[in-house]
Amino acid sequence: MPDGKNMPAKPLILVAEDEVSDRSLLSRAVERAGLQVRLEFAKDGLELISRLRAGASEASLLLLDLDMPGMNGFEVLEWLREHLDMRPGYVVVLSGSSDGDDLRRASELGVDHYLVKPGDPAELLATLKRLEPYWAEGRRGGFGSTEAAASAA
Repeated sequence: MPDGKNMPAKPLILVAEDEVSDRSLLSRAVERAGLQVRLEFAKDGLELISRLRAGASEASLLLLDLDMPGMNGFEVLEWLREHLDMRPGYVVVLSGSSDGDDLRRASELGVDHYLVKPGDPAELLATLKRLEPYWAEGRRGGFGSTEAAASAA
C-alpha cells in the first residue's frame, strides 16, 4: 500500500477569480471531473501576485479572470511580463468577455489561451477537460509562444 511519501505531487492550478459563485462552480467541476489537481484561489490580482511571490509560481496552470477589483487581469498580465521567473506554466484567461479588443490585448500581453467563461456547469467541465494536457504533461507556455484563441466553450 503506498504511503503517500513517494507519490508525485498533484499539479497546481491557480485561479484568480473574484466571484465566489464562479470559484464554487469551478471547484465543483474539478471535483466532478475527478481531476487530480490542487486548486487554489486568489480573489484578485494583488492576492495572486502575493501568492506567486510566496512560491505559487510552481503552478502548472493559471486561470485568470480579467474583471477583478484592485488589480485586474490585464494588470496581472503586465506584471507577469516583467516577472517571467514567477510566471506559471500556462496562463489562460477565463473571462466573461468575448470582446475582440480584450482578446487582442490579452494576446499582446502574452496569454497562452483565451477562453470565454461558459455559463453552464457541463460546459465548464468540458472546458476543464480541454485544458488538462497543460498540467498533465507538465508543458510550459511562455511569452512569445502565445496561442490565444477565443472559444465560446
